[in-house]
Amino acid sequence: MIKKVRLIFVGVLLLVAVVFVLHEYEILPVEYVGEDQVSLLYVLDMLSIICSLGGTFLVLKLMSLEGIRRQISTVSEENALRIYAKWANIRSMILGVMLLVGIVVYYATSYQSSAKYCVLISLIAVVFCMPGQSEFDRIFALGKSDKEQENNEE
Repeated sequence: MIKKVRLIFVGVLLLVAVVFVLHEYEILPVEYVGEDQVSLLYVLDMLSIICSLGGTFLVLKLMSLEGIRRQISTVSEENALRIYAKWANIRSMILGVMLLVGIVVYYATSYQSSAKYCVLISLIAVVFCMPGQSEFDRIFALGKSDKEQENNEE
C-alpha cells in the first residue's frame, strides 16, 4: 500500500516536471499575459501566493489534524493504512495543484518573480511531505497514545 502511495506521489511530481519542461522549451505557450494587463497580473500573482502559502500550510498540517488522526487510530492497522493512503494521496494532489498553479502563472506572466518564489516555497513543502511507512507508524502510534491518555483521565 505504501509503495502505491509513493508511486502516486512521484507520478504527480513527474507530471509537474513534464509541464515545466514543456513550458521551458516553449511547447506550451509562455508570456501570454502582457505587461499592459495590470489587474490580471495582480490577480494571478495573488492566486499564486494564496495557493502556495495556503496549500503549503495545509499539506504540512494535514496529517496532524485531529479528525484525520482519529480516523487512522480508531481502526485496525490494515484499515488505518488504507485511510492513511487516501489522505496521503489527497496531500499529493494538493501539492501537484500548488506546483502547477505556480509554474503556469510564472510562465504566463512574463516570468514574474513572485510566482517563482511561490514555486520554490511549494518545492520546499514537497521535501517534508514524502509519504512513508515511518510517517504512518508515527501517526498510528500517536493516535493510540492519545486514546490511552483519554482512557486514563476518565
